[in-house]
Amino acid sequence: MIAQAVEQLEHAPAGYPRPLRRLQSSSSNGSWSRSQCTEARAFAALDEPLSDSALERRDLNADRRLDVAQALGRAPERALARDCLQRRQRLQRGQQTGVGVYASVSRARMTQRNPDGTVLNFGGWQQVSRLGNPLFTEGLVAFVDKDRFNRTPASQDAQFAKYARNPELATLINAVYGTKFVATGRTDLEKIFIPEVLRVATTTDPVRLAGQAGFNRLGFIGGDRTSGVSGGWPNGRRFGDDVVDIALTAIASGPSYTTITKVGDNIEKNDVPYHQVFPYLATPHSGVNNSKDSGL
Repeated sequence: MIAQAVEQLEHAPAGYPRPLRRLQSSSSNGSWSRSQCTEARAFAALDEPLSDSALERRDLNADRRLDVAQALGRAPERALARDCLQRRQRLQRGQQTGVGVYASVSRARMTQRNPDGTVLNFGGWQQVSRLGNPLFTEGLVAFVDKDRFNRTPASQDAQFAKYARNPELATLINAVYGTKFVATGRTDLEKIFIPEVLRVATTTDPVRLAGQAGFNRLGFIGGDRTSGVSGGWPNGRRFGDDVVDIALTAIASGPSYTTITKVGDNIEKNDVPYHQVFPYLATPHSGVNNSKDSGL
């Protein structure tokens, strides 16, 4: 079941940006033809790592690979260049059916705290923490590389793929509990975690929320699918998704998933129900009136 769901995720219609187009020069005189608006493959849904260039901010002007002086003298060619660029922009921005996101925290490289209480920052900003998918930094990246990972943009995540392919967490669980989980060659985990961005398919029907009929905290492992794709993580992340249990079960069951071994932390639900409307979070406990303080 997991193997089927992973396969569906990998080839989901909710993919990522379709092929981009760019101008390429192929003649010595700098002339252009419509056939020279060639396709450049971007990246697929989940069956390949996202390319570095796809994750970096693109300078569209850099794709105008033609001699400026010649282009200024050829109005039809300028129109062709503009048409190709516009089509590239539509393909890059207008036809995306999925997104991959991560959050980061940055601080000033140098901070000066003066006796009068004023604070001066120098040297620009340095990323010091990041998060996309749950558990990758905490459970898979080795301690020696955690800080370096937190400083690194997602466009450079290929260097950390070894931690997904050879999950240290599987090795530790095997050592403690005597299990035989596969701890090397885990390309299935690499497809989920590299690059370390939270992927969301945007062409599915609305997913089920915690508390609604059909919702399952284990997502596709528990049969909770929407439009053939997992209703929860690793397709986005909903309140109520038990990401720890999903990740541990994937580590224990892959890469073949012929036998599903459910592993978890024995916490199956939030102590307070989630709401069905924005902001969806459960009502927080009172910070003033607490049962342990009242003696109840």
